[in-house]
Amino acid sequence: MPRIWVFCRRTKLRGIPLAIALAARRGNAAQAHIAAEPKCSGFTLLEMLVVLALLALMTGLVAPWSSGWLMGARERGLESDLRAYLEAMPIRAFHAGEARQVEAEELLSAISDRSGHVILKLDKPLRYAANGFAEGGKIEIIRGARRDVWLVEAVSGQVREAP
Repeated sequence: MPRIWVFCRRTKLRGIPLAIALAARRGNAAQAHIAAEPKCSGFTLLEMLVVLALLALMTGLVAPWSSGWLMGARERGLESDLRAYLEAMPIRAFHAGEARQVEAEELLSAISDRSGHVILKLDKPLRYAANGFAEGGKIEIIRGARRDVWLVEAVSGQVREAP
C-alpha cells in the first residue's frame, strides 16, 4: 500500500497509508483523527547510546581473540601450503623428466608469505631425481618464538614432523 511521510510532534518521520491521508483531506471525520495525530514510536537518543556502548564493549572483548585466531589460521595455511608444495616435488620432477633442486628461497616464494615473519632453514638443498626419488633432508621453520622441524623422507619425499 503506498504511504506518504509526515513529521509528528517529536520530529520523527512516520509513514501513513495514502488512503487515510486522502480521507483526512476530503474531510472524512472517521478517518481524519487517525491522520491528524500520528502516533510517534521509536528509540530515544539515550537508548541508542546504550546500544552503541554495548556493541563497543562486545567488540572490545571479541577483537583480541579473533585477531589471534586469524593469525593462527594464517600460520596453519602457510604450513599446509608448504607441506603440499614439498610433497608434490617428486611428482613434478618425474613429470618434467629432470632432476630438481629446491632452496629455501624457492620454498618461501612458493608459500607466498608476504608478512616476512617466516624463516626457513634447510640443512642442505632438497634434491629430487628425474625418476621422482627424493634425497631427503631437514627443514627448520621459524615463526617468531615458535620453531618446527620437518623431515623430508628419502625416496618417497613424504614430509613429517621431527620427533
